[in-house]
Amino acid sequence: MRWGTRLTAMAGAVALLGGGGMTAANAAPPVQPDVPPGEYRGDLASGADWLAHVPQEWNGTVVLFAHGFGQLAAQDAPDEPTRQELLEQGYALV
Repeated sequence: MRWGTRLTAMAGAVALLGGGGMTAANAAPPVQPDVPPGEYRGDLASGADWLAHVPQEWNGTVVLFAHGFGQLAAQDAPDEPTRQELLEQGYALV
């Protein structure tokens, strides 16, 4: 699958899941995060690790990357080019 196709699929999922029937007329303005932009990591009580990125100019939307089974490393995007493109568009990633 090409990079552009993956990005289009992720953007479609964001629109489908994040839209929730809201239109531009009734959408609330983006809220700036209470945390500074950057990379965040941690461990859950189960021992699983997590990774998140908050962009400099967050657009108020968080994209949850569900990587499924396989590699047991924390990921918030399928690859670095996709991560960078989403962050440049203002999406926070988990």
